[in-house]
Amino acid sequence: MTRLAPLSSAVVKRILQRNGFRCVRRAPHGEVWVHPGDPSRRTTVPERTRIVVDTLRRIIAQADKPRDEFIAP
Repeated sequence: MTRLAPLSSAVVKRILQRNGFRCVRRAPHGEVWVHPGDPSRRTTVPERTRIVVDTLRRIIAQADKPRDEFIAP
């Protein structure tokens, strides 16, 4: 398992799309993403140039996937 590094919000959004999530709400501060097959898998992505590791961990936990599987290309 590799260390988690900060990512931009654009990269996190692409990862969520690749994992089947869809954006359901946009606001100036961020977006709400939900998995259509399981609406309980819901997460908020802040609109920042860099998302810190702690926030990234929470997004991965809310996506309900293992870290390596979530970030894998």
